[in-house]
Amino acid sequence: MKRSFFSKIFFGYLLIIFALSSLILVLSLNTIRKFYRDTLTDHLKTLGYTLNSEVAHLLETGRANQLDGFIKNLGSKIHTRVTIIAMDGNVLADSEQKYPIDGES
Repeated sequence: MKRSFFSKIFFGYLLIIFALSSLILVLSLNTIRKFYRDTLTDHLKTLGYTLNSEVAHLLETGRANQLDGFIKNLGSKIHTRVTIIAMDGNVLADSEQKYPIDGES
């Protein structure tokens, strides 16, 4: 069975369109992934800078016990895990931690 000239050209162009579409999809996915990662990084940096003053104020005024409640409340509102870590590596507050921190009761 012979194929017509039109069907040969049509399937040839269809194959080229499919190949180019696949190439564009692969290249654009990497670009979209990088953009998403960069945007998320910027948002987390902004969150860190914003929380810095409030956390520092709670620690300087000796209200470190209120810090965990503040972080848990904030984490549930913004749907992001927030962890405050001291310079010595001890976890001071964590928005998703259910058990007491540093031996607290």
